[in-house]
Amino acid sequence: MKAIASWQERAKADKQEAMSQQDELQRSHRAALNNLRSDMKQAEHTHLQLKDQLETEVKGLKEKMKRTEERCEASMQAADSWEKRAQEDRQELLNKQEEMQTSHRQVLATMREDMETSNGDLSALREKLKRTEERADASLQAAKNWEERALQDHQSM
Repeated sequence: MKAIASWQERAKADKQEAMSQQDELQRSHRAALNNLRSDMKQAEHTHLQLKDQLETEVKGLKEKMKRTEERCEASMQAADSWEKRAQEDRQELLNKQEEMQTSHRQVLATMREDMETSNGDLSALREKLKRTEERADASLQAAKNWEERALQDHQSM
């Protein structure tokens, strides 16, 4: 009987130790679960912060890209406008030059007619020719100056 009682006590002690170990294991398990929950909450919080930060940065970049596209479009429109204006100025310059050349031709034709029909003094005719040529040269020079100024204005744009 003693042996049975001894075994029973031994079994009780083993059972109590097993229960103690089981309690310790459960406490350890609960602590690990609590740590895991805390880590998961922290990870979720960090994830949400990073997501918000990323969304803010993406929104900012989209707005910046939109403003850049708008400035680019405005620059392209301005360049088109300047090019159109330059073409108009160039055409106006060509028209003025043509007018000057026509005027010069008319002056020369008038001069020739005057020389052919005039019975006046040859020196007076030469003087008249000289003045007419000077006016024609001045007209041509004025046209060239105007053309150069228009080209410089166009290049400075």
